[in-house]
Amino acid sequence: MKTEGANEQYTMSDKKDNSISMPDWISDYFVMTLNGKGPVTAYLDQYAMEFIHYATQQTGPVLELGAAYGFLTIQTLKEGGTVIANDLDPRHLQILYNQTPATCRNRLTLLPGEFPGNVNLSPQSIAGCYVARMLGYLEPGELQKGLEKIFTWLQSEKKLFIISAIPYSFRAIFKNIVSIYEQRVNENIEWPGYFTNLKQIVGGNYVNYGPNVHHFLDGKILTRELERVGFIVETVEVFARKDLPEWALGDGRDAVAVIARKP
Repeated sequence: MKTEGANEQYTMSDKKDNSISMPDWISDYFVMTLNGKGPVTAYLDQYAMEFIHYATQQTGPVLELGAAYGFLTIQTLKEGGTVIANDLDPRHLQILYNQTPATCRNRLTLLPGEFPGNVNLSPQSIAGCYVARMLGYLEPGELQKGLEKIFTWLQSEKKLFIISAIPYSFRAIFKNIVSIYEQRVNENIEWPGYFTNLKQIVGGNYVNYGPNVHHFLDGKILTRELERVGFIVETVEVFARKDLPEWALGDGRDAVAVIARKP
């Protein structure tokens, strides 16, 4: 299967490759990625379901960035949508392809590559975009470049859905960063949630499995950057995740959902 209007050098066979499989599940909803980027969730929250409904109303394709094993992509395909699924690791996309019902594969395009630098689409070629918990891996300049690219790719009046971890996420792990983040906010630091030394701050077992650099993005920062490139922000909501294990539960501020429209 060949991508259209994207990274056209990439081709994937239309045959399943069962030599690649997902790791064992680590909880009811979480499974580790194959490239050491941490766990991904299979849980489709209210914003994921809203995007799926939105996607199935579109006549053109929608894009999922950082799709991993494609839990959202596959559900969107099952409900009749057309999806371009991106991920950094082609192995994840092969697993996604393997798990996609054969009757849906003609509406699936696989787009491997590291966003934003190695992912390219034609201007105004997509009818929507969904990105969950992936923008946190981008340093500020990459985030700005990425939002600019998405804005260019989207057709007029189409929407971008973002789910992002905020500094209050996984309070049991990241409690030590909250006071630093809040101080940065009070001092009007441009990127208060951008941490490059998490292992030193967090300590404990995190040193053995967690990334040292992560960008916790709150609604204010995302709104600022989306409006900078021309988006109209329609929704900003902090919410409690229902897929977290009991030990990870905090005060209900687990993530932020932002929905923006290209005018």
